[in-house]
Amino acid sequence: MSDEETQVSRREFVHTGLQLGAALGVSGLGGLTIVGEAGAQTKRQYPWESLPAGETVPPTKLQLRTIGLGVSVQDRFLREFERRTGHKATGKVTGLTPMITEWLAGGYRNYDTNETNANRNAALWSAKLLQPIPVDKVVPWKSARDLFTNPKALGHDEVSGWPLVEIWVNPKTQQEFKLVPQFFNCDSIGYRYDLLKEDVTSWGSLVDPKYKGKVGILNDSLLTPGWCAGYMKKNNLAQIKRSDNMTRKELDTVIDFLIKRKREGQFRAIWEDYGQCVNMLASGEIWLADSWNPVVEDVKKQGVVCKYAFPKEGFTAWFHGVAVAKDTPNLQAAIDYVNFCLEGWWGAQVAPQGYYSPTTTCETYLKASKRTDPQGRFNDYEWWYLGGENEEPKKGWPIRGRDTGSFRKRWSNVMHWMVWPDDADYYAKRWNDFLSA
Repeated sequence: MSDEETQVSRREFVHTGLQLGAALGVSGLGGLTIVGEAGAQTKRQYPWESLPAGETVPPTKLQLRTIGLGVSVQDRFLREFERRTGHKATGKVTGLTPMITEWLAGGYRNYDTNETNANRNAALWSAKLLQPIPVDKVVPWKSARDLFTNPKALGHDEVSGWPLVEIWVNPKTQQEFKLVPQFFNCDSIGYRYDLLKEDVTSWGSLVDPKYKGKVGILNDSLLTPGWCAGYMKKNNLAQIKRSDNMTRKELDTVIDFLIKRKREGQFRAIWEDYGQCVNMLASGEIWLADSWNPVVEDVKKQGVVCKYAFPKEGFTAWFHGVAVAKDTPNLQAAIDYVNFCLEGWWGAQVAPQGYYSPTTTCETYLKASKRTDPQGRFNDYEWWYLGGENEEPKKGWPIRGRDTGSFRKRWSNVMHWMVWPDDADYYAKRWNDFLSA
């Protein structure tokens, strides 16, 4: 979206400011004061807060240097942060493994923050390359979703302790962040409904012989064996205690099963790149894949009938966060960036990709927008969080709303969180066996 599309009018801004003030627990406009109509700038309590179109904060002496995946490190986000705060912002787009490797090799000195999947963050925290962030420095956290604060919340895993154990220095006191949640989701299967002529309801579809030669699977030593383990466990095909953190014997069973399917010609492609998966689904080279939500949305944008499955075994859950380098000379800019990502605008921007915001502040922006529903009936909050015409997973085609249903429906159906397993090296070894088979 362009800046013009995402900014509200001056009158709408006043209304938005009132809503945000309430969301943040601040009276009045939450420190937002509109001063005149010409030549005056908006006064705000915090530098990361919303700023009317046409206004730009003068440059400061601080800068933000961040690194992460292309889903979060985008020029449109950095330019908006720069416009609001005056901090010069630069970002490097890379993969998760290269980023962790670069930081561990000393490259962390070149950055102020990193934006990473939570299951990779433990390596940086253990290496003492990060600093804890006091919860009171993250103002929008007053509007955090229960999933990130309450061990009894829908979607919390009592066995692994996720997501709380990877967010907090001490999950019981919750006074300091190790990793501040930025966005989150739960993954499943993208599929061409027009080609399959039926809805996909199980991870088992990816290994079902009737789709032989039409399947794409992700080249990942943790995620792909994980969903396969969950499928085999729930369908009594193997004795597996934890599909997210398997023993060597359990993993051997899963990898051997995948190798057998591979040799039988089940998999058309082992995909690695986001665009590659989009292109193969859109072209019909593959009919289904263990894909990410934005992949399916991008295929839909090409006018292709594509859906995201609601698997009976459950979704695989994850969250992405912002961590702050231990010796950053731009600490205030880094803190401002964390707040900017949770203020609401950022979370509303990633909603059409299928992602959720860990704070409810995005609702102000989403409820004021109807850009997703082609008929303009449902606002973007109703579409992405409530499911559109109803909260149930959508059957058939066409559909009116989020294909996997409401937030409540999805997060009541979680297979496991994508944790870092105890024996990650063995996962890598056995995955290499699968790739070379």
